[in-house]
Parts: sequence; structure tokens; C-alpha cells
Amino acid sequence: MPTDVVLAIGSAVLWLGTLVWTRRRGPRTARAFEIPRLPPVAAADDGPVPEPIRLALWNAQRHKSQRDEAAVLNAVVLELADAGLLHIEPADSQRPAMVSPRVLPHASQLPPYQASVVARLLHRRGVSRQPVPLTALQPGEDDKADRWYKDFTRQIREAATDRGLLQPPVNVLRLGLAVILGFLLSDAAATAIADHAHTHTLKAVLFLVFCAPMLVGVGWACRVRPTAAGRELLAGATESAPPPPP
Repeated sequence: MPTDVVLAIGSAVLWLGTLVWTRRRGPRTARAFEIPRLPPVAAADDGPVPEPIRLALWNAQRHKSQRDEAAVLNAVVLELADAGLLHIEPADSQRPAMVSPRVLPHASQLPPYQASVVARLLHRRGVSRQPVPLTALQPGEDDKADRWYKDFTRQIREAATDRGLLQPPVNVLRLGLAVILGFLLSDAAATAIADHAHTHTLKAVLFLVFCAPMLVGVGWACRVRPTAAGRELLAGATESAPPPPP
């Protein structure tokens, strides 16, 4: 067997193994290279799973829409209202639902995603002391609101990861290894085919062609998914009741 074919097969085996290793990453390797941090007082892992985290898990296993994103934020607002921290005035024919703070605990006493929503509410209220429309907390108003919502989504995912329900984001080591091996595989496969066809001008074209599915495969493996515990939680919730509409 020619050497270039052996290199292509070996690169394919290593790359596929790296994809499986990346795809099946578990919660215990979430922050192996990061400094441990103490969880907030209200972010303990015991007790029932909060509704915002369950909705975030539900969104992680399917293609979420803007309506799904609004459902997660609304669930956090309801969670804060149930805890007596926010007051919600129901919507009527004249105006949408209005939200105002009732009690302002220190941010360290709340999970980060709850503290983020309270801070956003206070920012939107400003010095007017008037209730804020619930729709004003949603992203899409300006770039600052969109940046805030990205941080809020990250905090929700971190809360789910800390509970072992959601895979952690891919670290730089796994991502870099998958991409480098993918490029090596693309080059080896392109070289083998070009040598077999006795036309080296085809190598560059084949390399670019092979890079496209390689990058798609890396993106598939790097996607954040629910862990086995998260899938079990979603399966139990689906059997008992479907996820509530936003």
C-alpha cells in the first residue's frame, strides 16, 4: 500500500477519534484547566432543577428560536417573582406585563444568571422608579442589550454545567487538536488522490473540498449538548408534561 494512502487512513482514524473524544466530553472535564471558583450561596447543586435551567437544556438539544430564548428569560423573571424579589403586574389591553423590584439582595446571594437579570432591570428602570415592561428586558433593542443577553445565556449554561446537566464548552486543546488533525487529513487525502491520478494541480482543489466537511464535523462535535443526566431529566419532564409555552 502506498505511503500516502497509509498516512490518509491514519489521519482519518486519529481525526475521527478526536471527534468522538470531543463529542463525548463529560461534566467532570468542564474546567480542568481553570482555577476552581466557589459557587454563589444560592447556586447549590442539590434540590429541584430550576425551570430556566431545564428550558436551557431543552433549547440545547434542538434548534432554538427567538421565542425559545424569550421563554428562558421569562422563566427567570417568574423565578425571581416567586422568591419575592420582583413584582409583576399582569398585562392588559392597555400595556404589556410590567416588572419592578421588590427586594434588592446582594448579588452574591443570587445565582449569577438571576443577579444579571436584576441588574438589567435596574439599568432599564434608571432613576424613574417606574415599572419596566417585560419586553424591555429582551435582546434586540441595541448592541448593548444583545451583549448582555449573550452573558446571560452563558451564565445559564454555566449553571447547568455546574449541575452536571450540560456539557461544558470545548476547551482550546480539544478544538485545536481537532482542527489540526482535520487539516492533516484533508492534505493527506488530497495528496493520495492527486498522486493516484498523476495530476498535482488537483491537490489544492481537493484540499479545499475536503476542508469543508472537516469543518462541519468539528462544529458538530463541538456543539454543547445535554449530558446523560440532562437527557434523563428532559425525558422525565417530557413524560410527565410537555415543556410550557413561552
